[in-house]
Amino acid sequence: SLWWKPWFYKHVEKILNQKEEVVEYIPLTDYYHRHTQSLFWEMELMIPIGNNPVFRWLLGWLMPPKVSFLKISQTEMTQKLVEKTHVAQDFLVPTRKFGDFLDLCDVEYDRVYPLWLCLHDHSPMPGSLLKDPAVPNPTNGHEMYIDIGVYGLPRCVHEKREDEFDMKKSMRKVIAELVKMDGFQMLYADVFNTREEFEEMFDHTTYRELRKKYKADTGAFKEVYDKMSIIV
Repeated sequence: SLWWKPWFYKHVEKILNQKEEVVEYIPLTDYYHRHTQSLFWEMELMIPIGNNPVFRWLLGWLMPPKVSFLKISQTEMTQKLVEKTHVAQDFLVPTRKFGDFLDLCDVEYDRVYPLWLCLHDHSPMPGSLLKDPAVPNPTNGHEMYIDIGVYGLPRCVHEKREDEFDMKKSMRKVIAELVKMDGFQMLYADVFNTREEFEEMFDHTTYRELRKKYKADTGAFKEVYDKMSIIV
């Protein structure tokens, strides 16, 4: 994770192109921060020359810039373009539906790659919005899920064909299929569902009991949906 080193995902890409098996040992701290400099692979969109050796050597120590600063420096036109074309979503999907969901993302997000993949051992979590595993392991009641992160621009946007991508339409199609697969959308990102569709994905029973218990349903504290939803 030294500032003059190549971005990690580019390093991995180079190894993959060699088409031979490679073993590397990474210190734990560096492993945790392997995508910090490049904000996964988003920095290439913000600073296209960021992985250039000269840039890394002279200015790599400044990476990554604060996202809040980048947003402040955006023009209104740039901000609207980002909202319409830039995908930043994570989905929890049962591993039994992994391939189907990848195919769906490939079509609806028009080949946004690389993807973030991270396994998740899903177990019952009373008090949270997540539903219990739909097909639990008979031994411990858990089910293996995988977090699929889609970050970047669709291919048609890269090729200056922005009008071919409809964020709202694609998001609603993906979420509708995700619910059928017993999956969940991660709630840091924009939600394009109606309230009824959102509550089909998440179990609000104990969530609302907790809100009532601590008097959070008086209007001062918004529900999760109201914080994250995009008007559809």
